[in-house]
Amino acid sequence: MVALLRFFVPIFVTPTNYALVLQKLAGFAFWETYIITVFLRDIPPIGAAFRSAESYGSLGIIIGALPYSNALNISGLAIALVVALLTRAVKLHDIISGVVGIRKRFDQKHILFPLATLVGQDLTAFQRKAVIAKRHDLMRDVFYRYASSRADTPLVDKHEIEQALDLWSWFWVCIEAVVFFTMAGIIAHLFHAHTLGVRFLIVDAIFMSLAVMQYPRLGKYAKVEITAIAADSTAAKDVRDKFNAL
Repeated sequence: MVALLRFFVPIFVTPTNYALVLQKLAGFAFWETYIITVFLRDIPPIGAAFRSAESYGSLGIIIGALPYSNALNISGLAIALVVALLTRAVKLHDIISGVVGIRKRFDQKHILFPLATLVGQDLTAFQRKAVIAKRHDLMRDVFYRYASSRADTPLVDKHEIEQALDLWSWFWVCIEAVVFFTMAGIIAHLFHAHTLGVRFLIVDAIFMSLAVMQYPRLGKYAKVEITAIAADSTAAKDVRDKFNAL
């Protein structure tokens, strides 16, 4: 019941682990897609297709018996649920990040290279290339080992980890929304609903602006986390050895 409530009211979800981040993203994907379909069905061909689906066979009889069925946008609800499940299953934010290199650049600029400096490891040109090539392994060995939300007693303060997770969740909400509203704008323009398409793209620009404003805050929390790692002599030595071995 709690998980269902978090899904349908994602705005109040403060993630304490990665699973809750995914749940929050799925909830926002659901509502964003539903709102998009509400507007898209005002386009005559799309509205006709939705009404046809909602009146088909036995399903149409069931839907017709529901109170206020005409106002519920049942087709939109179904589409939104499918989109939410798909974005959760494929981790849409990860795909977007991989395509445009968001996490790759962030991990290098705000975590790995600064962490190497903090522990006193002066990376050679060869080692810097190795850091880029082995980013995933290094992130696991020198960062998530000490700053994992799944650990009972991580080296980095759990409050700092959870704050970072919350900031990342809002950043990814905005980035995924950019994708959804861009697609909505394209669909609207394809059906010659140009005014609606422009409105979708304006919303798109708002979410992009919010993501850009959020990004510097992510770097600040990363700095807090890597500083905590470097301040621990045992962790600093282990991290330095990992970089030195490249």
